Amino acid sequence: MQVTLQGLNQSVDCDGRVYHVQTEHIARGGEHQVVSQVFIDGCVLSSRSSTHGGSSPIGKSIERLRQALSRQHEMLVKELRRGDFDEGSKPTGSGDISPLQTADIQTLMNEIPPEAASHFVQGCRLVHHVKAHWRTANELAPNRRELLMAEKLINKLGEVMASACDCLAQASMDVIVPNETNLHVEGKTPSAALIETQDVPRPYSTTDTLQAIQDPSEHVPASFSNAKYKAAEFFESGQAAMRSGRKDEALGFWEEAATLDPSNERYRTCVKKLKGMLVSAHNGRTGGADRA
Repeated sequence: MQVTLQGLNQSVDCDGRVYHVQTEHIARGGEHQVVSQVFIDGCVLSSRSSTHGGSSPIGKSIERLRQALSRQHEMLVKELRRGDFDEGSKPTGSGDISPLQTADIQTLMNEIPPEAASHFVQGCRLVHHVKAHWRTANELAPNRRELLMAEKLINKLGEVMASACDCLAQASMDVIVPNETNLHVEGKTPSAALIETQDVPRPYSTTDTLQAIQDPSEHVPASFSNAKYKAAEFFESGQAAMRSGRKDEALGFWEEAATLDPSNERYRTCVKKLKGMLVSAHNGRTGGADRA
């Protein structure tokens, strides 16, 4: 039986902004991939991926994989606190629509019944995918006024959802890191608690809203598969890696996206072009060495 380890999301307060650091274990075939991502306002700011070979982890292998996942997560948290990530990639937001204040959202969530809260969670998931489709529409038809207005609206709505996630996540942080009660003290390095994945039904909880934007795998339109959603996440991680100049890492993410959604021409094209760039760069380096 193959075991899958899961690292839960964690909120990190830096310079007055709340970031979400998420690390997960993906088992595919004989390889085990540990993927970490930093989110701000519902968007990927940075990502990290490492691959661990071998058969299904058992005994000591499980513990080594658990330690690798924990180290990678804590390293990303340390880099975030040091300010190592590109400030220019942080979404700033614009337009005339004012997002709700965190206090207002907290009051709203305290007052509405659980059945209403479940619809709010579903709305978060749908917003995530609407944003992805509108970004693609803007790329295919740039500078169209209608698309730009729609993107402005959905970005502001995304900020509201992210603010709700921020305040709701605080109530569940004792679940994510049970041994640390104050995660937002400067210089303190929290360690994520790892749990083994279980398919156990559970009622609505505050953690659901946070995961709605970052892992929208439930309550989605029937015309889309979970594989396509996962492919979109890998593709976005690849874009973040490209913006940071990590082309090899971006290629890995895009290849995952193309494998999960082979019918997507955009994914295949990006993989093909990036492979060509890497080959050309490699040939240029080796050619220069030969001439030297």
